[in-house]
Amino acid sequence: MAYCTQEDIEKKIPAAKLVELTDDTGAGEVGETGVAIIAEAVAEADAVIDSYCGHRYTVPFASESVPDIVRLFSIRLSVYELYSRRPDGGIPDSVADNYDKTIDHLNRISLGRAQVGGPVKTDDRGLPKAVTPADSSGDEDEAVFTREALENM
Repeated sequence: MAYCTQEDIEKKIPAAKLVELTDDTGAGEVGETGVAIIAEAVAEADAVIDSYCGHRYTVPFASESVPDIVRLFSIRLSVYELYSRRPDGGIPDSVADNYDKTIDHLNRISLGRAQVGGPVKTDDRGLPKAVTPADSSGDEDEAVFTREALENM
């Protein structure tokens, strides 16, 4: 289930602009093609959200309990995706700023520095899964505290 709806998108983009961003057939309306384009933008946005939140949370979030912040992120990223379909028209500064803020916040979530309010993944003991340097950097073999470093302390 999508984290936001077409109605959510319509509240953020004026109707005429939404037609401009989604009308690939020249029909002068959002139409079936536009609805599919909006759904694709939402799916792409939700995939980005899941890729960041999946480090700490079970994704996708259940449709009946999508955290409000995740819904907001989905709207912001979907709007950005729609504007980026027509780069010649330019992406408004507010849309680009919201995109940057959202990606920054998602990055903090993936590192365990921010939360979305959903159930956190747990380890084998039922404790919240800790984000380790290996989870965030990809360098699993590099020890932070080696025996030698500890002995010299």
